[in-house]
Amino acid sequence: MKQSKTFYFAVLGCIFTFGVILLGSYTRLTDAGLGCPDWPGCYGHLAVPSTPSAIAHATTEYPHMPLAAEKAWTEMVHRYFAGTLGLIVFGVSIASLRAHRQKVPVWLPCTLMLLIVFQAALGMWTVTLKLLPVVVMGHLLGGFCTFGLLGLIAFKLQASRASQRGENRPLQVAGLLTLLLLVGQIFLGGWTSSNYAALVCPDFPTCLGQWWPTFDSKAFDLTTGVGYDVPSLAMDNHLRVVIQATHRLGALLLSGVTLVFLGLLWRAHYRCISVVLATLLSLQITLGISNVLYLLPLPVAVMHTGVGALLFLAFLYANHLIWKKS
Repeated sequence: MKQSKTFYFAVLGCIFTFGVILLGSYTRLTDAGLGCPDWPGCYGHLAVPSTPSAIAHATTEYPHMPLAAEKAWTEMVHRYFAGTLGLIVFGVSIASLRAHRQKVPVWLPCTLMLLIVFQAALGMWTVTLKLLPVVVMGHLLGGFCTFGLLGLIAFKLQASRASQRGENRPLQVAGLLTLLLLVGQIFLGGWTSSNYAALVCPDFPTCLGQWWPTFDSKAFDLTTGVGYDVPSLAMDNHLRVVIQATHRLGALLLSGVTLVFLGLLWRAHYRCISVVLATLLSLQITLGISNVLYLLPLPVAVMHTGVGALLFLAFLYANHLIWKKS
């Protein structure tokens, strides 16, 4: 069956969002999130200052944040792509509302438009609040949600002659449970990254020689860093250890539940998506362990975020398939 133009537009949005997620990860990992101390410009300009007079003005206006051109350009390229993504999102949403109301529920494009506006606000607060952990994590989660909502629109618009399978309640429950656990694991990953807890445990599978550190709920206090001039210094190291250990435990739990879900998918003859999910999960686990053993190499860390986004989209697609109405 012929695909609609809006379907291809939504697919383009997914690809562009994936690129922005990778750029955001690269920006965060290269410590370029404050490469430009103001927003939306950079030292008062729409581009990174390059002329002697512009650089002198930037130095005068921001004496405590000297211009580092490489980091500033990293941040600005991320903003340019994010701004373009915003236009694409509004285009996809409006096209879905106008021409595809029978296939795409109204709440889906409306939520997407509200989300992209909130994402812009989070991008601004990331700079103005100096990388406050809860804002940085929220910005990452917002990117994943944008990716997922664009994917859902594409799934709804996908033309297919494939026959519908009968309702399988255990499979549907397992699919939702696994998706919820994955969302929780994405939250833990974002909290780990935003609090610089990725390298607090250089050993694996233990964490500083322990299987499980003394738990402290303060490790997950979302107000961490509020009121600090440098929010990233607000958390004690032992709390970062708790975050890292919990992230590892979450990965173990998610892997176990996913294996059950994959078995049910295979038995229900959803074999293609089950192979995709198994491959992505295996790759993600390998990247996560490599991040620890090789001290967070930049390409591996960026790929860990990217594969996490692909895994999220694949789980959404699997749930879309098993919950499709006959």
